[in-house]
Amino acid sequence: MKRCICGKSAHYPVCDGSHIESGWECKSNSADRVELAIAASSSLQNIAERLAHEFSGWALTSPVSGLQADRLVVLTDGQDLPGLHERLRGLKSERRTLIPIGINTTAASWAFDDFEVVSLGNVPDSALWSAVVAALKTAPKPMADSPRPAVFLSHAIADEPRLVAVVNALRHEFGVQVFSCSDSIRSGSDWQSTIHRHLDESDIFVFVASAEANTSVFCAFESGYALAKGTPVHVIDLDAQGPPSHLGQFQAESVPRKQAIQPWLNAEEAVLDCFLTVLASNS
Repeated sequence: MKRCICGKSAHYPVCDGSHIESGWECKSNSADRVELAIAASSSLQNIAERLAHEFSGWALTSPVSGLQADRLVVLTDGQDLPGLHERLRGLKSERRTLIPIGINTTAASWAFDDFEVVSLGNVPDSALWSAVVAALKTAPKPMADSPRPAVFLSHAIADEPRLVAVVNALRHEFGVQVFSCSDSIRSGSDWQSTIHRHLDESDIFVFVASAEANTSVFCAFESGYALAKGTPVHVIDLDAQGPPSHLGQFQAESVPRKQAIQPWLNAEEAVLDCFLTVLASNS
């Protein structure tokens, strides 16, 4: 789903195509060289198209080959990164600018570490368009290196299907080291000593709260170990169960609440967004 940025959608904040009446549909360009090329995550594609219309640029809606741009601008909310990178693969550009939207600047830079960055800060949806236009006119800055945290992920076995794709995205798209018992322990190894070692080495402990995890003896042991060691602890509430009592002092990132506030996110995207929020807060 795309985000509405004209405010005319009957399903606001989700786009229903009402912006077409404003006449800013982006037309494709067949040139070999353009001054401005704009690529965006799926939910932000409307912004890319409107920017292309306003600034006589080209919105990248599909992979290109042999195109050269004086400036490339990427708008990202951290979602759909494989598709976004695929659209950029055949593009050459002299200047590369990243504008994170709804995602921490540091977390976004992990996925685009060769880009200069313009940070929007916390911008309400009603002011998003004007903020992006202003960002496009702002001189970008090199992003300072920020080490990616080593993460110990504690979760229930029953919740693995909802976490596999998210863990893969964190590892492969953002370069974050994630230890998860579901796939980080080699067959035949001493699983207890492996868990102890990674609990000792982790920079951050993330507990995925759910009905199953909150009653898991193993999850309770892992979180107790992290608390005793003094590792920063974060909770992601997967199904509105809230954290278990021994982690009740920690404010949780809620997946259901995330989807309610940002309805363009599907369930998997909402989980990833919660993880990125948690990881960025610890960077």
